[in-house]
Amino acid sequence: MANFAANRILTFNGETSGGNLTAVGNFGDSGFTSTVIDTNMDGNIDAVDTWGSAAFQIDYSGYTIRLNGDDYAVFFNGGAGYYIPYNSNETDLSGFDGVDPDTIGFTATPNDAVVVNCFLTGTLIATPDGERAIETLEPGAHVTLADGTAATIRWVARQTMRADAVNLSIPANRLPVRIEAGALGNGLPHTDLTLTADHALVMDGLLVNASALVNGSTIRFLTADDMPREFTYWHVELDAHSAILANGLPAESFVDYTGRAAYDNHADYLALHGAERLIPEMPLPRISARRHLPAALRIQLGLEDTDFALSA
Repeated sequence: MANFAANRILTFNGETSGGNLTAVGNFGDSGFTSTVIDTNMDGNIDAVDTWGSAAFQIDYSGYTIRLNGDDYAVFFNGGAGYYIPYNSNETDLSGFDGVDPDTIGFTATPNDAVVVNCFLTGTLIATPDGERAIETLEPGAHVTLADGTAATIRWVARQTMRADAVNLSIPANRLPVRIEAGALGNGLPHTDLTLTADHALVMDGLLVNASALVNGSTIRFLTADDMPREFTYWHVELDAHSAILANGLPAESFVDYTGRAAYDNHADYLALHGAERLIPEMPLPRISARRHLPAALRIQLGLEDTDFALSA
């Protein structure tokens, strides 16, 4: 359940036009005990979700705002009033009191939280000179692809997360997935691999999101208790969407579904390349739910002992 208990709110007046939310005036900060309600129990912030107290409930506005590195849901009263509930025991947003929200900006997010597709710090990426921790890679260096060829790194994306510092508790399906060493057969991965749920491995000619592989034992969602308060995700962008080797497993490189602006070092990308570019997804079917897994992969997840090929 993703209900969130708040004890303070940032408020502002605003108006929408052309799909954009614009503030009228500055943030005000005040104490207010309230709850964000995950109405449909899906662990996301959606159009059906609400915020309020026993006396009232108001709707999610369809917009989020990034404050202190985290995304917050914005709620509205059907008129000009907008509200950002938060818990000061987890993160203090009172410093935004008096700040013009338009200097930060809002993101239209009608349904579902924004999710980045990345590896956790310490993931080992194959390079022509051997494996290197992902956080040590730099643009211009080379990685070894699953087919044995080398590719040049264009950018290494970085985003730091605070697991308990948003006003909608991070549900299990938004936390990382951990694949234990050897869980996929043939000794792979060679070391526990931790990555976001929507990050795909390249398996049997398919792009298989990590969440689709979860079996509750050797492949599982991590909980908030498993994670430090602050942790960092990384992603490697190449010239093309490709299969790199992460802890020995073929895994996808960056593809711009989430948008580079979601990362902390987006400015570095613009400084390097000047402008955004589109990266077409490699021509493989993507599996995002376990029910879509082919029988051979279901078997490998624990129904019986069978191996399957990991390939680019």
